[in-house]
Amino acid sequence: MNMALNADRSPKGGNAMKGIGTGGGKAFAEIYIVNNDSVEINKYIINNIEAECKRIDNAREIAKEQIKAVMESNAKCQGDDNVGILDYQLLFLEDESFFDDIKRYIRDQHINCEYALHECVNNFIRDFEAIENDYLKERTSDIYDMEKRVQMVLAEKPLQDISCMDGECIIATDEMLPSQVMSMDRNNIKGILMEYGGKTSHSVIIARSMGIPCIVGLKDIKKLVTNGEKVIIDGNTGEVNINPNINDISDYQQYQDNKHLKNVELKKFIDRDTRTQDGVTMKILANISSENDIKLMLENGGEGIGLFRTEFIYINSKTLPTEEAQYRIYSDIAQRNKDKLFIIRTLDIGGDKSIDYLNIKKEENPFLGFRAIRYCLKNPHIFKSQISAILRASTFGNIKFMIPMIATLMELRSAKEMIDEVKKDLENKGIPFCKDTQIGMMIETPSAALMVDRFAKEVDFFSIGTNDLTQYLFAADRMNEQVAYLNSSFHPQLLKVVKDVVDCGKRNGIEVDICGHAGENPYLIPIWVAMGVDNLSVSIPSILAVRQQICNINKNDLIPVLEKVLSFDDAYEVEEYLKTKFQF
Repeated sequence: MNMALNADRSPKGGNAMKGIGTGGGKAFAEIYIVNNDSVEINKYIINNIEAECKRIDNAREIAKEQIKAVMESNAKCQGDDNVGILDYQLLFLEDESFFDDIKRYIRDQHINCEYALHECVNNFIRDFEAIENDYLKERTSDIYDMEKRVQMVLAEKPLQDISCMDGECIIATDEMLPSQVMSMDRNNIKGILMEYGGKTSHSVIIARSMGIPCIVGLKDIKKLVTNGEKVIIDGNTGEVNINPNINDISDYQQYQDNKHLKNVELKKFIDRDTRTQDGVTMKILANISSENDIKLMLENGGEGIGLFRTEFIYINSKTLPTEEAQYRIYSDIAQRNKDKLFIIRTLDIGGDKSIDYLNIKKEENPFLGFRAIRYCLKNPHIFKSQISAILRASTFGNIKFMIPMIATLMELRSAKEMIDEVKKDLENKGIPFCKDTQIGMMIETPSAALMVDRFAKEVDFFSIGTNDLTQYLFAADRMNEQVAYLNSSFHPQLLKVVKDVVDCGKRNGIEVDICGHAGENPYLIPIWVAMGVDNLSVSIPSILAVRQQICNINKNDLIPVLEKVLSFDDAYEVEEYLKTKFQF
């Protein structure tokens, strides 16, 4: 989404601009403009086909070496947490079939390799354009990153080097490639301003993991700032203050002092239990996408894994992952996680997340289509392979199954039957596994929420996926900006549904967790505590802040707040009330 830039005189200092904040707090430094020159891609006929094929092969090898160098440098400076993001690009560059397609295009059409590469990338991108998950949709940036790097090699235009800056600065650019962000000077680059990008683009995700404020959606940013101008940015609100006055600078310095004190306080919560002032205990779990996330989760005091998105194992593989490959990943995570909770969501893939080797047909409405458990039940050989890998890994830790997108009792019972069949097969082969591995389900469809009392008798726990539940409850595509007002976690209708699920859990003696983005919203956390939600599974950087907030509140004081919230008619009233009630 491109948000128009509003530039006018600030009541405090210089020009005030407003973009889309993606987190990271505030920063103050001088502007440094990065010009990522675009490469003009023309189509023309070539005579020497083999020479053209050799050009693309050579450019491919150079790009591979460049990415490997970035990965090696990043691993030394920052550990493995971001290195995995470049694996996908490297996977493409090492994919013989992909580059065979490019060379076939060159030979069949007698055209230049730049154009052939561009067309093949565009063809692949079309398979990603309908992805309903923001994070997965932004995966296309990795493919564009890979293409741009190869195109720059072919054009003999090096990417602007920002790995070693002369002094502290804030980057202003149209866009930054994920590999550029990973290679930038972490000590001196204090913030990033971009015209393009989204909250879940990989460039933004990497910057956020580094603690660097980033603002996107700043139209014509490179034209409206100049090198050397001082600027204060707020990555949380999206505000940009160019040429701030002395009062602005004084406010920023006070912010820095307060931030330091807050960080010192947060670190005190790393080894603390999550317990309210009146003794209610919860667990703050982590949402993870790969084994590379474990180190950071443990460093941030995560009490376990509330959601492992196993679809990334499939997305990052050129072929169907074997049972052994999955087993190695699950068992490695379980051992590093020790005895902490490890909830594995079974394959959540479908028509909206196209993976060539799964041969899933495109659908007109993938949100309501052949995905998750629906796909797994129709493809038992794939589902059972994953089940077997999970069960085998269960001997290494406190592993639980979590089945996504359940809409009917028949679906749930069919999934449980397959798990039982795999258990019997492992027993017959003498392969060890934890026989009482628990099975839970996600509550993310209205039909599941309406039948929650029946489902509670069939599973060991519920986990509420607030993102999908909201869009299905309000029949509003959360990728459609025209109906964005409906996709709010503050809707009293949604809150009532969540409360009904939690109350059902209490009646039936099973835990109810929240693993959607709403679980870490500071204004809603008091509501979840008041409802009696058992655990919250959140993004890794949010773990300590969520724990600190819970440890400083009293559940009994929040009951009247919950009652008041449920009496409102719309999301706006709820949000305004909570923002007035709680100051953050």
